[in-house]
Amino acid sequence: WSLERGAMGLGTGRNRRRSDPRDRVEHVRSVLHHRGAAAARALTVILVLIVSAAAGSWTWVWARTSPRFSVQRITFNGLKRASEVDLLRLTGLSSGQNLFSLDTGAAERAMGQHPWVKSVVVRRQLPSALSVVVEEHVPAAMLALGELYLVNEDGKAFRRVQAGDALDLPLLTGISREAYEANDAVEGARIARALGVARAYAETNPGRRVRLSEVRLERGD
Repeated sequence: WSLERGAMGLGTGRNRRRSDPRDRVEHVRSVLHHRGAAAARALTVILVLIVSAAAGSWTWVWARTSPRFSVQRITFNGLKRASEVDLLRLTGLSSGQNLFSLDTGAAERAMGQHPWVKSVVVRRQLPSALSVVVEEHVPAAMLALGELYLVNEDGKAFRRVQAGDALDLPLLTGISREAYEANDAVEGARIARALGVARAYAETNPGRRVRLSEVRLERGD
């Protein structure tokens, strides 16, 4: 019985040794199969990205050259003192330019150089229009800095007073040109406070025929 059992054991060992190579082959095949599937998925993703990038690049080139996106209309909103002609001259914008080739940021900065323009936003309106929204300075007073300048409610001097300007505004004095140029933020805050005083005076004396004509700022105001 013991010999027979031993023989059976030997036979089982031989079967295991014969089956091990087959198991290893199957294992290798399984690994290759899974790695091949993963590689195929990765290749598919790469191909999709390449095709998408190429399509996006082609679309961008087409948009920048297609006559469909040529500027046909430029609309302005918010203009009272500045003129469309002057703003277009500053930017070089004109009909026929490609909508996507335009640098709207550069156009905004150029229009911002106009003395009456406080802020400006330029937007594309597909397929062929530009919208320009302007906020102009509102003159609140005249500031004596050797010459007369217009200042807005924020105390910013934005334009020299010119002959022919029809203005009925209070005059601010007491600030030197040197002080304003050295620190326009600090001096502008002083001007804004002075304008607040002028408004308070007008509101508390609505029936007075004599309007406040001058506000003089002293050091420390």
